[in-house]
Amino acid sequence: MDREDKDIKFLEREIEKKIDVLKRKTKAQKNRATIFKGLSVFLGALVTLTLGFDVYTEYQSYQKNTALFFGFLLTVVSGLDSAFNYKSLWIRQKTTLLSLYQLQNELSYLTSKSASFNLDELFEKYQKIWELDSSDWLKIVREKVKNNTK
Repeated sequence: MDREDKDIKFLEREIEKKIDVLKRKTKAQKNRATIFKGLSVFLGALVTLTLGFDVYTEYQSYQKNTALFFGFLLTVVSGLDSAFNYKSLWIRQKTTLLSLYQLQNELSYLTSKSASFNLDELFEKYQKIWELDSSDWLKIVREKVKNNTK
């Protein structure tokens, strides 16, 4: 195996490793985003329903306290969702994952043609994907910090 084949294999392995990691992370972030959004909607509806029913007057204090508890849970869930911004993280990771898939496809295509190509250009694309990912992550963090200092 010559040097160029080793370099190609190295890049293929690196892309594959990063894809595997990002697939797991993306799925976890999507699940978290969905759970937190669903919990927010569900708890908001529970507060509304609990306060909206006029059942028996002797149970009004229980009703009020139950609504207060659901409101507390809604605040905690919404605060955690806002603090960790799972949806933005999921979108960022998904974008990076799709870019890695594109690079993987390009590398596979070029190697299957058995034509010469510039491996350094592909590696630069690989690095640019991670630079963009880091840049997007910094934007999310800065936006979070900016919103928390208002």
